[in-house]
Amino acid sequence: MQTLFKEITPKRYVNGNEMKENSSNVLDQYFTKPSVALKCFQKACEVIKKYENLDDFIFLEPSAGDGVFYDLFPKNRRIGIDIEPKRDGFIQCDFLNYKLPTHQKVICLGNPPFGHRGVMALEFINHARNCDFVCFILPMFFESQGKGSIKYRVKGLNLLYSERLEKKCVYRF
Repeated sequence: MQTLFKEITPKRYVNGNEMKENSSNVLDQYFTKPSVALKCFQKACEVIKKYENLDDFIFLEPSAGDGVFYDLFPKNRRIGIDIEPKRDGFIQCDFLNYKLPTHQKVICLGNPPFGHRGVMALEFINHARNCDFVCFILPMFFESQGKGSIKYRVKGLNLLYSERLEKKCVYRF
């Protein structure tokens, strides 16, 4: 499966250079601790409730993996997507090729693959930008204040909230 994925996926580039690949974890799969997922979900709901009624939204986990965020979403208003799901019930596809719902309000929440220097996370953010809210665990690269910071390449979104999470809040499956 991983070999097939590598063959059909176009190479990703950073500043014109081919992106480094983590050969021991080709799909960049890291999983969120349940306690951290719960904290993130609760905080996202708290922030979004200031602006909107949560009952009007469907929830989407774009890299669902083992479903730690998905399991927190309302049962009749949730979508889980993963290129290599670790359980049944998810749509098996690359989120970057997934056509987002257009006639529903969507909250996209999860822990996307980071990729080298946060490039994959940026691609997930930019693909999800048509969602009403995008709530992601992101690498420290997004905190950089430098003029070349990856956070300046986020298109069409405004930051509503950010906080640092505990160390070792994610793990390899």
